[in-house]
Amino acid sequence: MQQAHDALASALLTASLDLGDVLDRLGAMMRALLDVDAIRIRLVERDGSLRLVASIGDVRCRESEDAGRRDGFAVAILKERRTFAFRDAQDDPAYTDQDRLRAEGVVSVLAVPMYIGDEGVGVVSCWSRARRNWTADDVALFETAARHAAVAIQNARLYEASERRTRA
Repeated sequence: MQQAHDALASALLTASLDLGDVLDRLGAMMRALLDVDAIRIRLVERDGSLRLVASIGDVRCRESEDAGRRDGFAVAILKERRTFAFRDAQDDPAYTDQDRLRAEGVVSVLAVPMYIGDEGVGVVSCWSRARRNWTADDVALFETAARHAAVAIQNARLYEASERRTRA
């Protein structure tokens, strides 16, 4: 398990400083590590909203269908700073976007906030069409991946900001 954590961290932090590449690599690695149908990544925008920036895997809803949000389950995860694991999210009243899950055929959801210190970076979630009993190892692996992802995302954002200033 530790080797998987180390490999993920190394790949995320050194592979690229392009935000799109970081998100694609992150999603593909997380999807493979947890054997899930999809990974969805939402990032905090300057105005404080969360915007879906990546959907990796077998999902019909794309980024353009999910504008910046200031409410909903992902926002609650970020505010509460805790992981949520749903064996059956379609029937759990705590999950607020059940219609989307039903449309996608998703049953189980694991969602983790991404932080660097006190700064919220975003929320990453994995979707499974099979009913999953998320284990402590699943949760620990996903939380570790989210911590590394937050650093990689922040590095990519800083690099992009630096490049914009250089071009200006």
